[in-house]
Amino acid sequence: MKKLFILRHAKSAYSDNVSNDKDRPLNETGKNACKSIANYMKDKVIIPDLILCSDAVRTTQTIENILQNLDEELKVEYTSRLYLATPGEIFKEIAKIDDDIDKIMVVCHNPGAHQVSALLTVGGNMDAIDVLKVKFPTAAMASFTMNIDNWEEIGPACGYLDDFVTPKMLEKNE
Repeated sequence: MKKLFILRHAKSAYSDNVSNDKDRPLNETGKNACKSIANYMKDKVIIPDLILCSDAVRTTQTIENILQNLDEELKVEYTSRLYLATPGEIFKEIAKIDDDIDKIMVVCHNPGAHQVSALLTVGGNMDAIDVLKVKFPTAAMASFTMNIDNWEEIGPACGYLDDFVTPKMLEKNE
């Protein structure tokens, strides 16, 4: 069994100073959401063996803010191949992961994060599935138990959605 966490970047800022979409930084709302997700990860003891992260500014700042709040040293690999990636491209990146690694997190963008999560889900927490069906907001995270022995087997209908959280859901529970 493998564990997979799909995390959409936190809320970013549109600015006249930034002309390239890839260079958009997080805004204050996004930075606060990172704290909520980090606290959730601490509570649930979510410590990925590897984090695959898009190299866009908003995704790199998301994971850096989360790691700072987690106070953990985790291995992060940044790649341009996850920037605005399709589900097929996300599956392809995950399939490259060494089978000795059991828990990975993918930090990426919508619509890919939402689409890949929906494609993976074969069952699991029905309340989480119902929320996931509606949308995948910024800084939301889907947690899966994968019905696979190696990452090359990743594809549609091989994941059980254990949980799906958004910063707003976490704020209500605080």
